[in-house]
Amino acid sequence: MVDNLGIRKIKKENKSKKINKGEKMEKCFSLEEIRLAVDIAIGDDGFRSKEVCDILKVFWKEREEEAELKMQNQQAQDYKEKIASGFL
Repeated sequence: MVDNLGIRKIKKENKSKKINKGEKMEKCFSLEEIRLAVDIAIGDDGFRSKEVCDILKVFWKEREEEAELKMQNQQAQDYKEKIASGFL
């Protein structure tokens, strides 16, 4: 499951399995946890961590838009197939 933060982790069936690009992932860390980790790692006052969180939000929005477009395209294809086969 994924929430509006867009942070995900790999669903592991086999722990030795390598991560492949595009695999489904789930939320692993909150933006607040990421923000704190960035601040600690670079000793920042919060400016860079805000930038990191903003970038992650943009990535998530793009993924949502891609998923929505893919779903709409699939629905359109299914509809065309039903018309072609005489079900509609």
